[in-house]
Amino acid sequence: MSNEEIFELEPIDQTALRSGEGTSVWETVRGRRNRISIGRQPLTDPAGRLDAATLTDLERAYPSPAHTLSLLSLSLTLLPDRDCRFVSADLIMTAEEAPNEALFVRLDPAERASTIEVTTAKAAFGGSLADPLFSAVSAELTPRTEESKLTKTEVGLESFGTGTPEAGWRLTVTSAREIPLTTDGLLAVLARSRAHSGAVRLNVVAEIEVRTSGDRWLTWIFKRHDPPSVTQTITLS
Repeated sequence: MSNEEIFELEPIDQTALRSGEGTSVWETVRGRRNRISIGRQPLTDPAGRLDAATLTDLERAYPSPAHTLSLLSLSLTLLPDRDCRFVSADLIMTAEEAPNEALFVRLDPAERASTIEVTTAKAAFGGSLADPLFSAVSAELTPRTEESKLTKTEVGLESFGTGTPEAGWRLTVTSAREIPLTTDGLLAVLARSRAHSGAVRLNVVAEIEVRTSGDRWLTWIFKRHDPPSVTQTITLS
C-alpha cells in the first residue's frame, strides 16, 4: 500500500495579482513580477501627530473656520522579484478638482539620509637620488599609495512640493542600501478651505532595474511605454 498523498492545487489567477486600487504588479516579458502598493489610513486631525509648535504655526497660517487641516498617513511597498530591483520611485499626491483651495503644507519626513565613509586610494611615485651628478638618469622611483577618507551623505528619501497642490516623496537607491521593501511613516498635512470637497489622487511612478540581460532587452523593447506605476484616489468630505 502506498503512503503517498496527492493534493490538487488550483492555478493562481494572475489577474487577481493586478487588481485593486492602490496596488499593481508590473511584469517583465519573462514573467518577473514586481509589486507596488500604496497603504493609507483615513484622514485624521493632525493635532495628535504633530508637535505643539508646528501645529500652532499651521493653525496661525491657515486659521479655522476658514480652513481645515487634515493629516494623511501613507506607506509605500515596493516588492521586487528575483533578478530585479527598484532604483527609484516617486510617490506623488495631487489635490484635484479645486487645486487652489487645497495645499500640502507640511510633509514629514522632509528627508532621510545616511552618512558613509569613503576611502580613496591613488598611486604616486617618490624618488631617491643615487648620485647627484647623474640625477637625471639615476633617480630611483619607488611606488607608494596615498589614501584619503571622505564622509559622504546620501539621500534615500526626499520630499518635494511643500506649499503646493502637488507634493510627495522621491525614494532612490544608495550605495549603502537598497530601497526598503516598505517605507512607512509618510505624513502629509493638507490645508483646504471649508467649501472644498474634492479629491486627492495618489500616484507612484517607479524605475525598475532588470538584471538579466535577455529579459532587460526584451522588456525595454516591448514595455518601455508602460512604466511601473499605480494610482489611488481619496475623496475629501
